[in-house]
Amino acid sequence: MLAKINVGNMVNKAYREQYKLGDNDELWDPKKDWIRTVDWEAVRKQHAGKTVRFAVGAADRESAESQTQPFAELSGIKIDVVSIPDDAMYDKVVAEFLSGNAGFDAIQFFSPWLGDFAAQGFLKPLDEYVAKWALPFDDWYETYQRNYGHWGDKGIYLLGITLWPGAFAVYRSLFTGKFNWQNNYVGFENYRVLFGDEHFWTALWNTLLLGSITLAIEFAIALLLAALAYRSRWVKGWRILFMLPMLFMPSAVGFLWKLLFNDGRVISDLMMRVGLVDSPVDWMAHIWNARFVLIVTDVWQWTPFLFIILVAGLQGQDKEVEEAARLDGASFGQMFWNISLPLLRPIIAIALVLRGIDLLNNMSAVAIITQGSPAGYTETLSYFIYRTAFRSFDQGYAAAASVLLLIASVILAQILVRKFFRSGAET
Repeated sequence: MLAKINVGNMVNKAYREQYKLGDNDELWDPKKDWIRTVDWEAVRKQHAGKTVRFAVGAADRESAESQTQPFAELSGIKIDVVSIPDDAMYDKVVAEFLSGNAGFDAIQFFSPWLGDFAAQGFLKPLDEYVAKWALPFDDWYETYQRNYGHWGDKGIYLLGITLWPGAFAVYRSLFTGKFNWQNNYVGFENYRVLFGDEHFWTALWNTLLLGSITLAIEFAIALLLAALAYRSRWVKGWRILFMLPMLFMPSAVGFLWKLLFNDGRVISDLMMRVGLVDSPVDWMAHIWNARFVLIVTDVWQWTPFLFIILVAGLQGQDKEVEEAARLDGASFGQMFWNISLPLLRPIIAIALVLRGIDLLNNMSAVAIITQGSPAGYTETLSYFIYRTAFRSFDQGYAAAASVLLLIASVILAQILVRKFFRSGAET
């Protein structure tokens, strides 16, 4: 079997011609040829009879089956090749593999996305096998690092785009001053003052109040539209229109609704024409009128976001379960509430977490339409941070508020996930 492991038997003909390789050439440096140096007798004693599920790209299945045959014969391990259907599935496969929940034991190694494994520490466990079976992988690691960069550029991206701004915000929150702040270290003083700041607590309350009302309305509308789009042929044909508001820039949407409600008084004039009010409505003069404008603006633009996720979740459910319920005489409502909706819980959790975090950071509509009026009762936490940092130029105080906003986002995510998501063990 070892004699069959050469270029002629293991390398595609096109590659042999491209790189001018002879059929009897060695595949590796003979001094570092782990195939011939590993103790296969020891491997067979420990692993013979086992089955290893090996995930590969669908296009590579045939070559993988032939090229893993020598390993199977030498080790006594059966190789069950599992196809990854298409490129669109790679992300899912990678996530499953890294989380330890994959339905396979090994994954195709030399792939364009191998660098993603390195960034997650996937290659580190190889060291144990290298030491145990005396595999000379030093040249392989060198080749890998040269071609894929190992941690390299991915580490720079992670630190530069994600971790560094957050770390700097925490650091900046420990200082005060507008410009020459490096010498004005105050420790946790900004946090102490922040907890006693009435404007901060008002902004936090407004954020939670407006966010919860908006999220509840968006979810109810999106769930209704998703159920109708999933079942009704008439609604399904119009579902592309439901997604149009999401395509507009938030600032443009803010100006549009400001024109309709306040500057152009279009909504007020329509209400007068149908007899709902006797005089023009000043939407910015009353607390709940102003809040209503912000809620309508956000619901109009971002309900399609939840709609898309919920429709995708419904379409991905097992049709056989619904068919069995239909044969048992279940109505549409019974199937939806007793079958579809419970199966949709993890999708709902993800959708609400994403949308909820986005609502915590909502600022554009407030900045354009109300600017916190009247009397700060529509000022959200994000707008409070913006106003503190770029109007009062107190970046340290704003950074402290940003850190607390991050903590609030994490808490919200945990609450929503725990409420709606159930693992297989819990169900």
